[in-house]
Amino acid sequence: MISKLILIKKSLTPGKPGKLVLKRTLSNKDADSLVMSMLDIEAFAQHYLVYECAMINYDSFISADSALIEKFKHYGNNPGENLFGEFSRDLNLTLLNFLTSVKLMLEYLEKSLSNKYGKGSEEFQRCKSVQNGHYDDKFSYRFMYELRNYMQHSGLPPINYEATKEFGMRDGKPGFLANMHVGFNRTALLQNSYKWKAVVKNEMEAMTGDIPAPTYMHEYMIAAQDIFLRSTDRALYQRALNAKQALLTALNKPDFYYKDEHIIVADDGTTTDIMSLPLVRLSASLLGKLDQFTGQLRQNGIDD
Repeated sequence: MISKLILIKKSLTPGKPGKLVLKRTLSNKDADSLVMSMLDIEAFAQHYLVYECAMINYDSFISADSALIEKFKHYGNNPGENLFGEFSRDLNLTLLNFLTSVKLMLEYLEKSLSNKYGKGSEEFQRCKSVQNGHYDDKFSYRFMYELRNYMQHSGLPPINYEATKEFGMRDGKPGFLANMHVGFNRTALLQNSYKWKAVVKNEMEAMTGDIPAPTYMHEYMIAAQDIFLRSTDRALYQRALNAKQALLTALNKPDFYYKDEHIIVADDGTTTDIMSLPLVRLSASLLGKLDQFTGQLRQNGIDD
C-alpha cells in the first residue's frame, strides 16, 4: 500500500554520480496534476516529432550536397565515378526519406483531425485548405508531391550533376570555389511510363533543362513547415501550454527550463532503495519541442 508520494530532484553534475534531494511530499491531487501535465506535454512532443523527422531528413539532403562540394574542392575536374556514386546514393536516400516523411506528416495531420473533429469540421477543412493552397500556388509543391508517387511506382528518379570550380577569394582568403548543380532529369522523367497528373506533365513539358533539385526541395520544405504550423490542433497545443505552466510552477522553475531531473516516487515505506520504487519522470526537456513550435509560429507570423 502506498503511504506517500514524494517529489525528488536528482542533481545532474557532469562527471559525478547523481545526488537525490527530497523536495517535498505531494498530495494525491498534486501528484495527479503533475502526471496529467506530463501526459499533455508528451502528447504534443509526439505530435511534433512527426514534423521534426521531416525537417531532419531535409537537413540530411543539404548536408549531403554540402559534403560533395567540399570533397570536390580536393579533386580535379574529373573527380571520378566513386565520388558522384556516393553522392547519388546519399541524395536519393535523403530524398526518399524526406518525401516519405512529409507524406506521413500530411496523412497524420488529416487522420488525427478527422478522427477527433470529423471531416466536416473547421479544423480538418483548414488543414485541407492550406495544403490545397500550396498545391495551387507553386509548381515546386505539385512536382515534389507527384515525385513521391513516382518513386513509389517507378523507382528512384534520374538525377544529373554538374560540378565546376575555380581559384578565387573566399572570406578574404585565396582558395578553390566550387559550385554544384543538381537537377532531376526532366526528359527521362517524362519518358518514364509513370502517369503524371496532366497539370504537372504539361508544366514539365513547357520547361527547358533539368528541374533544380535543391531549389524545389527547399520550397517543398517551407510549404511542409507552413502546413504543419497552420494545421496543428490548437486544442492540443493549448493543453500543452497550460501543462507547461503548471509543471514549471510546481517545480518552481523559470521559462526555458529543460532539465530532466525531477521524479515522483510512490513510497510504500518498506524499502530504503528509493530508486527501486515506482516512479514518474517529469521530462522537462520535452518543453523544448513546445517552445520551438511557439517560436516558429511567431517567426512566420501565425497566430497561436
